[in-house]
Amino acid sequence: MAEEEGWKSEEIKKRSLDYFHTKNQLEKARKVLKHFSTSKKAVAIYPIHHEMCMRAFVDFMRAFEEYIKLGDDFSLRIIGEEFFFEEKLMARESVLFYSMLQEFQEKDVGGMTIMAGLMEEELVEFMKLLNTTPQDLRKMGGLQKLMTEKGVAHIVLDEP
Repeated sequence: MAEEEGWKSEEIKKRSLDYFHTKNQLEKARKVLKHFSTSKKAVAIYPIHHEMCMRAFVDFMRAFEEYIKLGDDFSLRIIGEEFFFEEKLMARESVLFYSMLQEFQEKDVGGMTIMAGLMEEELVEFMKLLNTTPQDLRKMGGLQKLMTEKGVAHIVLDEP
């Protein structure tokens, strides 16, 4: 009986730790998405070497590096008109970043995975490409082709 109670106690501890790990991971993912959006907006408004862009890139990289410490790549999916992270609906972020979500869809992006090893230069090139119109992207061969040409290797896009 004591052995069974010990097992139950260990199982409860494990579930509690899993819950807090998942919650922490989701909060860090929200932070990454927020700083991603801020970087994208900064590039749309300011020249690439402007202080606002540089600060936005640094903030994103810090948030991403904190997320990566958890041991996973950052994967975001778009299903319908919603963002999903690790099969979890990000309802608040889907509303907050709705214009970015729509823009991804217009550019034939169904999701993205940002992998460990991302360099700030890759982020900058990706942000410049994301701020290109869908029509211009298509004329130049598509976002994926341009990412390869620009050396953006640590960001992988999913088709819609």
